[in-house]
Formats: sequence, structure tokens, C-alpha cells
Amino acid sequence: MSTASPVRDGKETDEPRYLILDTESVPDEKLVKSVKYPYEAITESEAVRRAQAEARERSHNDSDFLPVSFQYPVAACVIRVGEDFRLQTIRCIDSPQFRPREIVCGF
Repeated sequence: MSTASPVRDGKETDEPRYLILDTESVPDEKLVKSVKYPYEAITESEAVRRAQAEARERSHNDSDFLPVSFQYPVAACVIRVGEDFRLQTIRCIDSPQFRPREIVCGF
């Protein structure tokens, strides 16, 4: 019984057993300011700090993470892992430009 991976056109053809998705995002300062504090005389950065402080107060584990509706993506990666738990590939969508719109479309 062979344990070698089938090869087609010089590439392994093992199907992934697992797909791992990892996304990274940052607060959209303009959106946070315009939605949460539209009539307050604070900067967009101050609005994010205030929203994070409010999130931390409501959190059970001291997290200042804002809801994803107030975020935009800066990276999204798809990792393929085989049945034997070996890494097959890592693909970062729209690398190296990392344009939020293209990340979302590619995801």
C-alpha cells in the first residue's frame, strides 16, 4: 500500500480534509464616528477609543472588540490541511495588496 500522494501536472492532488479561515479586521473610524457619535465634537480616532471603552465595560472578559459591522477586513487567509494534519497550502486573499474590497470579493 503506497502512502504517496497522487500527482497530476506535477502537483499534489490530495483533497484537503480541513479548511481553516483566518480573518483580520480593524475598526472603520469614519463609520464608528458617523453612526455612534454623529453629533459629538470628537475625532474619528477618539470615537473608536470611546466605542472600545464602552465595549470593554459591557464585556465579561474585558474585550474591546467592536462588532464586525464596524470593521473592515485587512487580511483573510485560507489554509488547507490534509487528513494527516499536514499543511497543504496557505493563501492570503489579495496578497500583497490587501485591498478590503478585493478581500471581501475573493472571500
